[in-house]
Amino acid sequence: DYADRDLWMLWPTAQRFGLRVNATLAKEEVPALAAALASRQHPPGSVILLSWDHCQVPWLLQELGCASHLCRRCWSDVDFDSVLVLSLREGAAPTVKSLREGFEGRGRYRVGSCRNEVGGDRCEESLFVA
Repeated sequence: DYADRDLWMLWPTAQRFGLRVNATLAKEEVPALAAALASRQHPPGSVILLSWDHCQVPWLLQELGCASHLCRRCWSDVDFDSVLVLSLREGAAPTVKSLREGFEGRGRYRVGSCRNEVGGDRCEESLFVA
């Protein structure tokens, strides 16, 4: 189950930084997640760590208003090295930048198909290059 995997992946970081882990939303609930993130219930400057199914990442970013090409690209099935940092500021369009952890070599990754996934129609089937 993806929710269990995401919970176990986030748990050590959440514990280290005193963050609460919320695993109540299903991957089909991207609009609800976007609404919660955009609701401004968090103090300015807050950091939110999010782990989500890679096929829904473009959908989530677009729901948050991101228009960058990074927010339309499919996420590779074999890319475990890239991190997207999204900044939400009141009254401004979201900005996104792509970072690499440095665990894997640089280069192009093959992209698995998200066509049959919920929200998969929101991404471009192209190579994700960090």
